[in-house]
Amino acid sequence: MKRLALIFLFFFVALVFFAKSAKSQESQFDFLRAYQDYTYNYSIYRRAHNDYVLAKGQYLSYKTLKSKTNAYDKTLAMLQARDEAIKTYLTALRLKLVETEGVPSLERDALFGRIDTEVAWYEDHRGRLASAGSLEDLVVNSEEVKDKYTSTEILYYQTLISILAGKENDFRERLMAVISDIKDKVAEIRQNQDKNTRKIERWVLEAELRLTRSQEKTFDAQSVISELKERDRDKFKIYNESRELITESHQYLKEASSFLKEIIDEAKTSDTQ
Repeated sequence: MKRLALIFLFFFVALVFFAKSAKSQESQFDFLRAYQDYTYNYSIYRRAHNDYVLAKGQYLSYKTLKSKTNAYDKTLAMLQARDEAIKTYLTALRLKLVETEGVPSLERDALFGRIDTEVAWYEDHRGRLASAGSLEDLVVNSEEVKDKYTSTEILYYQTLISILAGKENDFRERLMAVISDIKDKVAEIRQNQDKNTRKIERWVLEAELRLTRSQEKTFDAQSVISELKERDRDKFKIYNESRELITESHQYLKEASSFLKEIIDEAKTSDTQ
């Protein structure tokens, strides 16, 4: 699990980027509360990992019973903290998914089921760690997490892309609603012969084209991440490819939004001006 600390650091940054404004009810367990739980548990894991590295080095140097017992204690604490950090990160992802508009219900429910299964596995594994009779048993338990983590990492990436795609879908739907209102107003202007609407109609088509391209990029992003496999060596690279497509999708939405502002200004202007 050498990459674990780096992966956690990346997701730490990602979750900050995703965070919303704090809600008024402090007692409510929402994404921000779950995120705080994760950062707290991650800090515990980092300290425990440092203690484990030191104890491991001492045991390998001295090979005494005392150093082995200390290595056992520090390894146990590190493995328990690692399971808890992973579990609380998954919980934070789940709650962010709950709070994100634009994620299709079937996709959301499927991810909920996978996240709940992963959380249950790490909870069970953490509970079994204390029953390990020796340092060697703990090493075996650690390998179990190493094998399991390949699927967990995929779930991280796919959930993050679903969250980003959901945000794009929500933005796109709001722009589509504005376009619908504009079309109704343009039809009214055309019927009343208040203004030549051909230019506005062309501009509306340009805005709609940007929405179509945005949707295509979002679909492409989800297609890329859905093909992520446990055997893939560089999962983060594949995730980045998918995220770049989401970025392109968002750029099209920004262009469409800018076009709509121009269209509204044009519709307010009479032909004589």
